[in-house]
Amino acid sequence: MSLGMYVLDRSGRQTRYFSDDVNNSFLRICESAPPESVRCGVMKYGDTMFNRNQLVRLIEELEALEGELPAVVIDILDAARYAWRESLYLFIRGD
Repeated sequence: MSLGMYVLDRSGRQTRYFSDDVNNSFLRICESAPPESVRCGVMKYGDTMFNRNQLVRLIEELEALEGELPAVVIDILDAARYAWRESLYLFIRGD
């Protein structure tokens, strides 16, 4: 089981793709998030899409995490920042 992450343009085309690491680090960070967190809405077995407004909250939440971040979380943070700047979407497909 792994999450696939995509940055999508407004037409739904992928502009970037990557997946969670072997430890499912991003999924674990989402599952341990408080209920009011946007990370809490990431679905393990479904699709989740963040729009520009939701990306602001996701970026803030990821930046606020303490300790050393796994490489995949840094990749997601970079992708979220890129998607926000370009008014794109961050799409997460649960497997």
